[in-house]
Amino acid sequence: MEKIFNLFERVIIIALIVLISIVILLATIDLGWVILKGVLSPPLFLLAIDDILETFGAFLLVLVGLELLETIKAYLSDHVIHAEVVFIQHDKIIKIAADRAGGFHAGA
Repeated sequence: MEKIFNLFERVIIIALIVLISIVILLATIDLGWVILKGVLSPPLFLLAIDDILETFGAFLLVLVGLELLETIKAYLSDHVIHAEVVFIQHDKIIKIAADRAGGFHAGA
């Protein structure tokens, strides 16, 4: 029975690796599109502040995706989740989510 669970876990992890790879590829394509759109819109080769922020956000999303992929691959090989990587990703995700939600306000 344990062999079946191990096989099931391995299949799920491999499926997650394939899916996150697809998401990273699409996010990278989106990043290229954001940069191209910003550079080619008038005035040419000048990025507005909103375009720069959108570019940095898309860039960070690609980096978070790559870190998540590394975490999943590490779990596949070691069966251990590296806590420092998860906390770093969690911090990045919170910063991105707070930015997308209109900012983060700490209580006074």
